[in-house]
Amino acid sequence: MKAKIIGTILTLLTPIILTGCFGEEAPTSNSADPGPGKVTYESESYFIFVPEDWEIIERKDLPSDAPAEFQVAFKNNVKHDIFTASTGITLDLFMNEISSEDFMINSKAEIKNAVVDYVEISAEGNILVFEGKKSAIEPIIRFKTIYIMSEKVGYTITAAYVPDEDESVVNMTEEMLNSFTLK
Repeated sequence: MKAKIIGTILTLLTPIILTGCFGEEAPTSNSADPGPGKVTYESESYFIFVPEDWEIIERKDLPSDAPAEFQVAFKNNVKHDIFTASTGITLDLFMNEISSEDFMINSKAEIKNAVVDYVEISAEGNILVFEGKKSAIEPIIRFKTIYIMSEKVGYTITAAYVPDEDESVVNMTEEMLNSFTLK
């Protein structure tokens, strides 16, 4: 499990991959209506609403050495001076079923060791908000991550942006996180 969590952390922090609140479980549905200005990104097991002008970066679009856990990232079309806001989804397979909250707690312990200047903003249920950077020379990034377990599959949905990001961009990432739905 440690290797999987480290892979997830690397996925969150690797620049090439670019990187609302749920309770214990994600909503489930068989249909999606994204509303105006959004599109539905759909996989075999979930869907998420994405602003129609954000770039979609799928696993197939990445180099072969990208972490295996990476599924998809959504990158803002408006570039910030030091970091472009994005939302990403990773998927981990587990030997045993655990709760979404335990998934977050285990991941948090690993993130603390992997991130420079880690500062926890909040950790409630299966949601972790923190700031940190990949290395001492990188900018500080805020991460809001939702951890969802479904049987032995762990979904990590992470929004990443600079702490002083435009409020409208932060709201877009919140809407994306909140729209994540298991089928």
